[in-house]
Amino acid sequence: MALARIRSFMLLGLAAAGLAGVVSMNGAQAQIFPQEASPALNYTIHCSGCHKSDGSGEVNIVPDIRHQVARYLAVPGGREYLVQVPGSSNSFLSDKDLAKLLNYMVREFDPSHVPARFKPYSEAEVNRLRATPLSEALTVRASLLAELDRRGLQ
Repeated sequence: MALARIRSFMLLGLAAAGLAGVVSMNGAQAQIFPQEASPALNYTIHCSGCHKSDGSGEVNIVPDIRHQVARYLAVPGGREYLVQVPGSSNSFLSDKDLAKLLNYMVREFDPSHVPARFKPYSEAEVNRLRATPLSEALTVRASLLAELDRRGLQ
């Protein structure tokens, strides 16, 4: 149900944006790559269906990323989590576009918590981390949030 909803929002986003997309096959999975899509447009197409356009999410269903997403960068495993969480690791975006999108989300939705020494995600890093997606994302998220609380960063 959720996957169908995400795909519907993605396709509606493509149509609404009036993009000419290129569809290619990668194994058994069809991938849609909008030509020259900005990170903001990719957020709208690939993320806003669940996280909403303002990042507020769905209470008790989809995490609110406003004023929170960059906090994950402050604890061990948090940076990896943002790539390996199913919405990222399973997205239709290329590694390069996902890296750009994550960098955009961190700065757009949580600029006050971006670490001073933040190193932007790279295509190679995203490629490496996507190779091991999280099977227990909720458990990992709970652990990261507990560590943020322990450090007084929540």
